[in-house]
Amino acid sequence: MKFVFALSCIQAFVVGGALSSA
Repeated sequence: MKFVFALSCIQAFVVGGALSSA
């Protein structure tokens, strides 16, 4: 469960970074 939580956090971070740089 902790792995899934970390994965979703990383995904949100990557998506946020892509949106802010676009």
